[in-house]
Amino acid sequence: MGAGRMIAGNYSTRFEWYAHSYGDPDSFGEKPDVWADVDYLWGGYDGEATTGPEEWRGATAERVRQTIRFRNYPSVSPLDSLVDPVTGDDWRVEGVVWGSNETVVTVYRDV
Repeated sequence: MGAGRMIAGNYSTRFEWYAHSYGDPDSFGEKPDVWADVDYLWGGYDGEATTGPEEWRGATAERVRQTIRFRNYPSVSPLDSLVDPVTGDDWRVEGVVWGSNETVVTVYRDV
């Protein structure tokens, strides 16, 4: 987004936002992942996506990482899902920081 970041045109993607929570425990005490009904957030990609192998629990997978900026301070949290309706990319939120009148979110998706 660069200089002049706060221009409304820099937030031109209408992401589908699914807030994450946990459901009631099952008979084994495990709480299943649950996502709320869709809500929408206007945001924009910041820079280029990066792709590379990552190890997790002994397995290696290709993962794409990206940064998305939202104007103001929506309550986006780690594990939430953001879907780009243009590309169909389903991003999982990894981290959230708040800047000057905007929220900066790091996201990933497996390839």
